[in-house]
Amino acid sequence: MRISMCLSQLLQAPNGRRGLIQEIVDATDIERHTVAAILRNEVKYISLEALGKLCDYLIDKAGVPAASLPGALFAAEPLGFIEMLAKSRELAFCLGKRHNEAWTGRDFVIATDSQFQSELLARILRCQPPADDALDDTARRSSADFHRVDQYLVTAPSEHDTESQWNDVRAGAEERYRWFEETPADKALLALGSNKVNPLVELILANAFSATPFMSQDHVARPADRRCPLMFRYRQRDPKPVSCCGGMTLARKAKEDLPGIYYELSDRRWACCPCEDPSDTNPSRDAGFICYVHRPHLRQVELACGGFSGRSTGALAMTLHKMIHHLRPPQFVGSREIGLFIVKFTFPPGTADAALEPTEYELVRVDEEVIARRCPVARRCPVEK
Repeated sequence: MRISMCLSQLLQAPNGRRGLIQEIVDATDIERHTVAAILRNEVKYISLEALGKLCDYLIDKAGVPAASLPGALFAAEPLGFIEMLAKSRELAFCLGKRHNEAWTGRDFVIATDSQFQSELLARILRCQPPADDALDDTARRSSADFHRVDQYLVTAPSEHDTESQWNDVRAGAEERYRWFEETPADKALLALGSNKVNPLVELILANAFSATPFMSQDHVARPADRRCPLMFRYRQRDPKPVSCCGGMTLARKAKEDLPGIYYELSDRRWACCPCEDPSDTNPSRDAGFICYVHRPHLRQVELACGGFSGRSTGALAMTLHKMIHHLRPPQFVGSREIGLFIVKFTFPPGTADAALEPTEYELVRVDEEVIARRCPVARRCPVEK
């Protein structure tokens, strides 16, 4: 959380007025450069003595009620998406690994997953505060500390998995998730990719929306009965893990011909962000998603994000810098904050090259009411229009 100084707002002088700084200096005996910095909300430190003098000035000269001070001098700024991740001192990236018997190394990760990880990590580390000579030794060491960054690989589902292999896939993801839940706070778990490649995504989404992981919901009577408000509708050639947030149909009597990411609207209908095969002559569409669960009191974050395809994961990496400022505030706040977003991409005619930059993207904020129906104890946190 960032704290702002609200002196100029209390004085109803957001742009300052002639003689105001000198007037405050004369009344409080605070140094001129400090007063100027407070008015511009650029001050880094203020003593309790100076704070008391400012309160006296506001009571005597500006008519601010004494009972509202010093609280009225401060305001909490919304925490940004990257800043939210950077609050956790330990970052645990989890990527899905696949296996190829014909290769010497055999295990491999998708290139765009690695690209997306690099983009996220670079932006998080830029939030590290630099050492400040004005801090004492203990504070200086703390402010200059780097995150501990770990990377874990979990086995991806495969269309060729036997029952035993599928059980191993689940067990490996559950063990890693249990480690995250049982270890101390102050950490972030970042699972990249969709549930088709990263089973930790399944566990994060199931936990966020009180669903049973690795249990299909294709049999529900109506799409609105699904516990998870988004659904990966698989392609015929995709691995098809049994999932609370993936499958081939939204409900028993529903029929969805288009693969892609489906999400619920406020009126309980479902919309589709399709994944289309590239065309040499026409633009094609693809989709990605971002879901986070934030527990501020623990400085703990679970993040599941990625593309429906490798191409759209690469597009997320390329466009992340444009959308990060729109990922906060979350839709809901309770004992935890939940944010859920769908990203629609349009690609130019051409190949399926993952390095191909999208011509358009749209960030869709899943409606607050949709999440409220699945998290009844949460408090609505509407975004300003």
